[in-house]
Amino acid sequence: MARWLALACMFVALLRLGAPQTASAETPDPYLWLESINSAKSSEWVSAENAKTLSRLESDPRFSSVQQDALAVFESDDRIAEPTFVHG
Repeated sequence: MARWLALACMFVALLRLGAPQTASAETPDPYLWLESINSAKSSEWVSAENAKTLSRLESDPRFSSVQQDALAVFESDDRIAEPTFVHG
C-alpha cells in the first residue's frame, strides 16, 4: 500500500492536478473535520478520494511507464542509502 501511495503522490505531482484550497483568518477551513483521522467520516472521504485519484492515474497512458520506472528505482538494491560520518 505504501508503494502505491508513493507512486500516486509522485504521479499527481507530475500531473499538477491543481493547487490545494487554503483557509485564511476570515474564512474557516472547510476541511477541518479531516483532522479527526480516526473518524469514520474522514476515513470514508479519504478512501473515496484515493479511488478517484487511482482511477484518474490508471486512465492516463503514461501511468504504466511512470509506475514501472518508479518501482524499479524504489526496489533497486544499488540505490539504498548508507549512512556515513563526515568530519567526525
